[in-house]
Amino acid sequence: YGLNDLGTWTDLNSAPFSTVLYAIQGIRYVLPIENDMRHPQNFLGFRGVVVQAIALLTVLYNVTGFFGYLRYGDDVKATVTLNLPTENGVAESTRLLAGLAVLFSMGLCFYVPMDIIWRWLENRIPPAKRNITQISMRFGILLVLTAITMGVPDLVPFVGFAGSFCSGNLVVLIPVVLDLVFRWPTQDFGRFRWILVTDCVLAGFGAFLLVTGTYASVRNIVAIYQ
Repeated sequence: YGLNDLGTWTDLNSAPFSTVLYAIQGIRYVLPIENDMRHPQNFLGFRGVVVQAIALLTVLYNVTGFFGYLRYGDDVKATVTLNLPTENGVAESTRLLAGLAVLFSMGLCFYVPMDIIWRWLENRIPPAKRNITQISMRFGILLVLTAITMGVPDLVPFVGFAGSFCSGNLVVLIPVVLDLVFRWPTQDFGRFRWILVTDCVLAGFGAFLLVTGTYASVRNIVAIYQ
């Protein structure tokens, strides 16, 4: 084998990493949870809420992915629940619980954008109609998203695109840049400047994810509609 056998950078496919990042990150829940915590100082840190939640999600995703691939191999679908037999009651209850989880958690995604929009609209709506207006707006957004998901033939490339382009920026690149800007004047990078090294590694990973993941996802989306 030679270097030519490795292909070009366009052959790199980081879409799986993008999908995992999109699934495991909870950037849209960070501010709402921290703002409503009784002790916000426990949100970050090694034993904080974020670390424990991400650790638990990592274990759950790894266990589900491992046993899903162990059982179905290359025939496993994007969502392993689609591989479960329809005539099995336990499998059907699993699908039902997965659907309920999406139903009751999907609305939380609009906490921050609705809070921003509502501050602008609140004074323009009569007090008697504010509650029904807010409910209608939330329900309308859910209907639009549901219609989009039903109309798209394959959601996997779109999830990968959201993970690489959106989550790659919001979860990796932007926090790293803000951390560097905040620490640079005081050079507070810890012993042996380990924080600076960590930020540089994360920035490189985020840039790799942004470029290759976005390219692979866009290419897959174009291939679907050709």
